[in-house]
Amino acid sequence: MTPELEIRAVNTKTAASVVDTSSQPLIYAITKNKSYDWHCRLGNASDRVVRKFLQIYVPSFNQKQWTPFVSEHCLVSKSTRRALQAQDEIPQAHPRDLMVTDVIGPISQVDIHGNKYLLTLRDHASTLVFFFPLKSQDQVTSVITNALKLIHNVFHKSVKFIRADNPKEYKENKFNVQLVSMGTQHIFTSPYTPEQNGEAERLNWTLGDTARTMLKASGIPSTFWLYAYKVAAYIHNWIPNTKSRDKTLLELWCGRQPQAQQIHPFGAKAVAHVPIEKRGKLDNRGRICRLIGFQDDSRGFFSGMRGKSQ
Repeated sequence: MTPELEIRAVNTKTAASVVDTSSQPLIYAITKNKSYDWHCRLGNASDRVVRKFLQIYVPSFNQKQWTPFVSEHCLVSKSTRRALQAQDEIPQAHPRDLMVTDVIGPISQVDIHGNKYLLTLRDHASTLVFFFPLKSQDQVTSVITNALKLIHNVFHKSVKFIRADNPKEYKENKFNVQLVSMGTQHIFTSPYTPEQNGEAERLNWTLGDTARTMLKASGIPSTFWLYAYKVAAYIHNWIPNTKSRDKTLLELWCGRQPQAQQIHPFGAKAVAHVPIEKRGKLDNRGRICRLIGFQDDSRGFFSGMRGKSQ
């Protein structure tokens, strides 16, 4: 007994859905639409491929009789995500219009301060990055809230939009209420589409590459990875990129120019002055150390002493 067949197709000329559920022989049901018949014969190939095949190898087929169709089975079996569209409705041309955030970690090796995660917060227009170490992901929302408050206090302007992936810590009602109170709208990426937050993902990749390279080149122990990441972010903000052209990211963000004489190689040997309060009369006034970071205001450095986790 010939099985029943249900065919669903859409005639694009009439935009009418055609459903045939009648008990018809299999061959008869398929060949009701010759175009669809050849589509099935050729392994559900695309219209373009089927028409090209018929043109070359079946000259008896009249191309004028081609009937456009949409195969429901192809739509279901070959379904793909829609191409990601630019979010034109979100302003992003000026600093503090849009900021993107992401969490790096957990990092397998806990640093000397007990941190396992890193939070990055990047301004889309200037590409400037803020960088925060975390001991746990529970700190994410409070750190972001405090950072946005600081930006508002300094510039007297709220960040309009902040974009993030979909982890649960970003979806806390209290957190989103705080954002609304500051005039910031929280937008999420679609589930299973990390590329929508690709800007933050690429930043994490760049900072990671820079940090690993500096640790390797300097010979500084990997437990100091936090400082390597901090220097990577610091330098990232002090140099131009293809988007910022002839200006540094910090110049685009707040008009501040870099102090080139304050930048030294990560891990460079240095002499740290010992305050008089911390030395005796006959003690040395300086100690040999390694440079592992810069203060945000460029007026000081962080140093590591051999044999000491400080």
